[in-house]
Amino acid sequence: MKRQLSVLGYILNSLLALWLVLGCVYLALVMSLQSLIIAAITLVLLVLVLRRQRWGYFGAAMWGLASYQLAKEGWLLADIKRLAMVSGMVVVVVSVLLHEIFCRRSAA
Repeated sequence: MKRQLSVLGYILNSLLALWLVLGCVYLALVMSLQSLIIAAITLVLLVLVLRRQRWGYFGAAMWGLASYQLAKEGWLLADIKRLAMVSGMVVVVVSVLLHEIFCRRSAA
């Protein structure tokens, strides 16, 4: 069971990293000051997720919530509103799951 979770974790981690790369590219192409700042933050989150660090998953979950809210309010992601809102919630769930798989503290 633990091996299956680990394999699932690596697959989901790769998909989350890919999604962060795509988000960073999209935000960089928008070329506004706000989107470039968020793209830089996304790059930092990408590095932390690739290193499977606890704060990377926490930040990715917050990134997903922020994407959802930005699209909902129509501020930054209005042109891809539906995709941003749905994927934002998926990113939150996947980030929490990956945190539990890779960053759980052992009960000593």
